[in-house]
Amino acid sequence: MSLKVAVDFDGTIVKLKPRFTHDLDYEMLDNAKNVLQRLSKQDITFILSTSRYGIRRILAFLYIWHYDLPIKITWFNIKPNADVYIDDKNIFCKEIDWLKIEKELLHMVKTKKEGGNHVYSNKKN
Repeated sequence: MSLKVAVDFDGTIVKLKPRFTHDLDYEMLDNAKNVLQRLSKQDITFILSTSRYGIRRILAFLYIWHYDLPIKITWFNIKPNADVYIDDKNIFCKEIDWLKIEKELLHMVKTKKEGGNHVYSNKKN
């Protein structure tokens, strides 16, 4: 069974820009594309979770398509059902580090395959 990961666009995949910018000239965060592509081969499904609407939502879709990011998109502006949510607006998020995210998600997949609870925990083994 695949681990479902909802991922935000602004500030999580690409660097934040002024709110009403309508272009495709976004700067992707370091390691985002490579990590997303590697993890999509590890029984992880990524789903876009964004509050964008209208033309800005379409621009996010075009960006994902143009850069061949392995992220499923939906036309509905609702929070997707997922096991994990990656968003720069998380209260505990100081920065998005895709290499740390990769390590944690690989651990979750391994734990889930072994029949354990894949929910994040701060406990040290």
